[in-house]
Amino acid sequence: MTIKAQNPKTIQMNLAGKQQGVVLIVSLMLLVVITLLGISGMRNTTLDERMAGNMRDLQLAFYSAESALREAEQQIKVISLPPFNNTNGYYETDSTLWQTIDWSDTSAVIQVTTTIDEVSAPPAYYVEEMPATPSDGSLEAGIPHDSEVYRITARGVGGSTTSVAILQATVRR
Repeated sequence: MTIKAQNPKTIQMNLAGKQQGVVLIVSLMLLVVITLLGISGMRNTTLDERMAGNMRDLQLAFYSAESALREAEQQIKVISLPPFNNTNGYYETDSTLWQTIDWSDTSAVIQVTTTIDEVSAPPAYYVEEMPATPSDGSLEAGIPHDSEVYRITARGVGGSTTSVAILQATVRR
């Protein structure tokens, strides 16, 4: 095997003639991969922003319903309550009422009077009078006393009308 000495200029010219643009193809493929990674990252960021916004909206609805629930509990503590005649937010026991009631009708529910910023509708509630139950905390030994029991159902709406929270509490008086 014999090696012939060649002119370095001849070697450069031979190599330049044999290149066919492989570097260009590889760099374009890398550019496409990096672009796809960037687009995927932007899409994930957008999704995270939307999820955080929806969670905030749901929390606003929950806090709104919670404020209505607290106002109703304070209202129940007054000495005399209005009659439970299935109007004006005071109802007899009905376990499916929360599904059928018109929450925007002010003659059907009681709207909270305090304003809550950033909610799209004021919170509302209604109170149901439950059957009386015997109380075990009698101050007089041997004399049973009935307790008045009420179920409060409160509804709050978040920043948009699509986020709704409904809470219920049972209060003994």
